[in-house]
Amino acid sequence: MLTINFDDNTEWWTSGGVFDRLFEAAVASGAIPGRMSHWGDVVNANGGYFAKSVDPLDAQVFRDGLLSTAYAELPGLPREGLDWTYKVSLTKLIRALGGEVDTE
Repeated sequence: MLTINFDDNTEWWTSGGVFDRLFEAAVASGAIPGRMSHWGDVVNANGGYFAKSVDPLDAQVFRDGLLSTAYAELPGLPREGLDWTYKVSLTKLIRALGGEVDTE
C-alpha cells in the first residue's frame, strides 16, 4: 500500500499496482511531464508521496496530472477483476480531491 498525501487534509491510500498503472498512463498521455517520470519510482521506494516535500508547482502538476488521468481512464472500465479494483481506486482518488464521478 502507498499513501499519497496531496496536502494536510487530502490523502489517498492505494495499491502499488493501481498507482503504477495510473502514473504510467499520466506520463504516457503527457499529463505528467517526462521530466517527472522518475517520480513513480520515488513514490514506490518511499511507500508514498508527501506534497510538502517537493516544489509546490511540481506538487500541483503531479496532483492535476493524476486527477485528469483518473477521469480519462474511468470510462469503459469493466466491473470485473483488476479493472474493477482500478476503477474503485480512481473513484476514491477523484472524490478525495473534491471531484465528482458517476460510478455507473
